[in-house]
Amino acid sequence: MDQNLRISATKVHALYGKSKGGTQRKELNSKTKRFHIFEGQILSVKELIRDNYFIKDELAEWKKNNANLREEKEKLNYQEMLLAAQEREHKI
Repeated sequence: MDQNLRISATKVHALYGKSKGGTQRKELNSKTKRFHIFEGQILSVKELIRDNYFIKDELAEWKKNNANLREEKEKLNYQEMLLAAQEREHKI
C-alpha cells in the first residue's frame, strides 16, 4: 500500500508541477482527492509487522489448541442422535 500511495502522490505532484495557470490547477483540484493524516493516527511499519507476528502466533496457538474441534462436534452430534433414538425407543 505504501508503494501505491507513493506512486500516486508522485503522479499528482508531477501534474501540479506541469500545470500553468489557475484554471489548470482548479481542474486538478477537482480531479484529485485530498486527505489529512494527523499526528497520532499513523503507525510505523515496524509496529504493524510486530503486531502481525503476534496475531499469527495467536492464531497458530488457537489452531493447535482447537485442532480437533470438528471431530468433537461430530462426536457430539452422533451422541445426540443416539440419545434421541433411545428416547424414541423408550416412548414406544
